[in-house]
Amino acid sequence: MPAARGGLWLSLSDLPSIFKAGESYMVIRKELGGKSVEIEVKGNLIGDAVGEFREALYAEVDSPCTSISLNLERVQSINSSAIGALLLFRKRAREKGKSIRIEKCSDMLRKTLLALRFDAIMPMPHDPAPGPERAGR
Repeated sequence: MPAARGGLWLSLSDLPSIFKAGESYMVIRKELGGKSVEIEVKGNLIGDAVGEFREALYAEVDSPCTSISLNLERVQSINSSAIGALLLFRKRAREKGKSIRIEKCSDMLRKTLLALRFDAIMPMPHDPAPGPERAGR
């Protein structure tokens, strides 16, 4: 699997070493069995991280999986470029017959995506997951 500058693309066996100094985000790919995959994203999806986030998403478009769920409950911030990457990812994945859904989402991100009407184009959780802004309370 490719390692990205500023972020990581990891298997579950790499979990003990996922945090490295200076990284603003990370992507973890988990195979859920069969042809289902979960992509977990943590941190800030801003700046240089967006291009690497986009590359990680597009790698799944060309993979043999048919169902992709996004776990965004630990996304702390997102910019318009990352939102655009999500939209284009959804379009490309649907063109290849893949189902996409947001499985978990931080409260902040859920509010942002609802304001942008993401719920009209992509399944989203009804109840927000406890996000980093509420962690440890």
